[in-house]
Amino acid sequence: GQGFLINAGGSGGNIQFTKAMQTHDTGLSLKSASTSWPGVTLLAETGNQSRYTIIAFNENMTTGLDKTYDAGLLASSDFILYSHLVSGDEGVDFEIQCLPDNMYSELSVPIGIDLPKAGKVTFKAAGVILPNGLYPVLEDRLLKTSAPLKTESDSYTVDFDGSTQGIGRFYLTFTNITSAEAVTQPESFKAWFARGKIVLEGYAEEGTRVSLYDMSGRKLAVHRLQSINRNEIPAPALSPGIYLLRIEGRKQRHEIKIPVVY
Repeated sequence: GQGFLINAGGSGGNIQFTKAMQTHDTGLSLKSASTSWPGVTLLAETGNQSRYTIIAFNENMTTGLDKTYDAGLLASSDFILYSHLVSGDEGVDFEIQCLPDNMYSELSVPIGIDLPKAGKVTFKAAGVILPNGLYPVLEDRLLKTSAPLKTESDSYTVDFDGSTQGIGRFYLTFTNITSAEAVTQPESFKAWFARGKIVLEGYAEEGTRVSLYDMSGRKLAVHRLQSINRNEIPAPALSPGIYLLRIEGRKQRHEIKIPVVY
């Protein structure tokens, strides 16, 4: 036989299975026995905890609720990751959402995250199986940043100042290599000195370097940035004063004055 789980609402109620709802099949019908569908597993990691949500694609699926395919989330902790339906969202958190495989570029999947306290969360994509050079892109609409997640080594890190809950900030979209220029980047960076390091906020393109100068023009340090939204640059030996941080990438060039005060 085959079993299933039911995600019941908090108000309770009765569930009835009638004889008319039953079907009998002498063969073995398991979804896992069929050919693998295209899809992506989105991961969120904080500390030693990891959560995931799955987006899968098939020609017979819709952007709304696909019964027996879309799977609601059975939360087991305060830290969870999930998606909401692209169409007809009624506030249900989904662990698995199935979508049509003929409209990748038109999809924008709401991604929700519940985090009980402040902390860093790193997003990654695992098990990416997409056709025609497609890859997932995580949009952070609060910071107006889009992070390509082409490989399992690509990531996007967010430093949450406090607890967070629900959807509205993050969306998962899909693009291909030829449209990579459409991935948006923030127009500016913010930087400040705190506790022996320079904190730089703003998405850095791959290969971006920063150089630190004093106001006499002397180069003090050079660092290569990670392609994430927040980089921390060690600067333990700076004397009080004003310093210049120069950010240089293939398409980015910024200069920021940073006061150092103890």
